[in-house]
Amino acid sequence: MKSKCFFGIEIESAINERYSNIDKEDLGEYHEGNKLLSFWKVERDGSLNASLSSFLSSFSCEFVSDLLKSKQEFFKALEEFKYHLSHNGKYELNKVIDFNTSCGCHIHFSFNNGKNFKFKEKVFYELFKEMRELFFKKLNDNQILNEELKEGIKEHYNRSYATIKTKKYFFNFQRYNEFNFGSEIHNQGLEWRSFNLRGLKKWKEFDEMFKICWECLDFLLSKIKKGWISKNKKIRVNKKEIEKSIKKPFEEIELNNDSKKEEIINLNCGGIINCVI
Repeated sequence: MKSKCFFGIEIESAINERYSNIDKEDLGEYHEGNKLLSFWKVERDGSLNASLSSFLSSFSCEFVSDLLKSKQEFFKALEEFKYHLSHNGKYELNKVIDFNTSCGCHIHFSFNNGKNFKFKEKVFYELFKEMRELFFKKLNDNQILNEELKEGIKEHYNRSYATIKTKKYFFNFQRYNEFNFGSEIHNQGLEWRSFNLRGLKKWKEFDEMFKICWECLDFLLSKIKKGWISKNKKIRVNKKEIEKSIKKPFEEIELNNDSKKEEIINLNCGGIINCVI
């Protein structure tokens, strides 16, 4: 599957007015942010509560990135964000910005900017589940983040604005889910809402969280590009049906399985094929 990936980042926050190099009067309205630097817009968000921060005087805002077209742009945008908010590295993160319990960090991603590919239609539930498991594993194994931070981030992962759904209710168009598939309808890619930066105090922790974020995105998108089969499901594929679907030879996949239940499965090959799982 040859497709270009696109990304977007939304960072919700409370800003310390004492050290702010952003004028709160210049914030754009919600979804109508004012341009900030090369990669960002900044706007108001009524769902955020700056009073939950430890700052004596603060205001809330959301930073929304431009469409990012590569890994290089993804991290370049984050470096620009850090450089500006920290006053060119002068201030540590907890001096200038706070990610409290009202704040999230939403990651958008798509193939070909959403043209001819919708995750809801093409991707197994089990792959999203594996991505979540990978996120928690990388979080738990990280040597930079302390245990208090890890617990807060895990707790905030499944919150009212980003709830984890079971397989039965996973693929819906409700906004406040771990993965917001309704975002695809508006050509904004799939939105990963549960990712968050809760409680971060240092810029090196900020870097680590986005490193984990990228590794999880890369896992998901690479699996899809290769024509993913869940490690938890053993599948024997009907070779002829695949060849009809993609109009080219395809190496037969035969794996052991315990269940013989017949299902229809979409293997991201451009068509629906019969499999025994």
